[in-house]
Amino acid sequence: MGNERGVEWQCLDNASATGLLEDPDGDDHHRIGGTIHAELGRFDRRHELLRLIFHSIDDALYAAAYRAVDRAKDRERQIDLIALLGQALDKLAQVRFVGMTLMLMRKPAQLAGLGELQAFVERGYAAFGATRGGAGEFVSIVVARERAIAHALFAGDDEALRRPAEPPRSTEPNC
Repeated sequence: MGNERGVEWQCLDNASATGLLEDPDGDDHHRIGGTIHAELGRFDRRHELLRLIFHSIDDALYAAAYRAVDRAKDRERQIDLIALLGQALDKLAQVRFVGMTLMLMRKPAQLAGLGELQAFVERGYAAFGATRGGAGEFVSIVVARERAIAHALFAGDDEALRRPAEPPRSTEPNC
């Protein structure tokens, strides 16, 4: 089972463990900046390692590892969260103030070295906004496919990763 306290508590635990919550010298900005810099360096090294590992894993190894971890309930929860996040993003993408705020954040994000992340967020916002409240079908397709793959992998079906996705079923009559 996962951590019952949730991500918020984990972030507080991590901040406390790295000394971000205590500041005996009154030098928060330097301590936080140093900690963020160190974390980004570790992230870069982990990212490179994961990239190397990712390119050496085939479908059968991935499926075996998926089953070996044996966290079906956690995966179900993740998929539930994907659905909730998709629904929330669909609603949020319809709020015009959000788009304006994203545009205003572009330059500060670039100055902070987060330009690529900002561009990704802006593209995602634009994609969801273009659906005009219709992203629900897209989210439903993603969730249904993720559930099908998870169930198949836990059932021992390694082919689930190789099978082409079934086309979504339309409720519209074919004319």
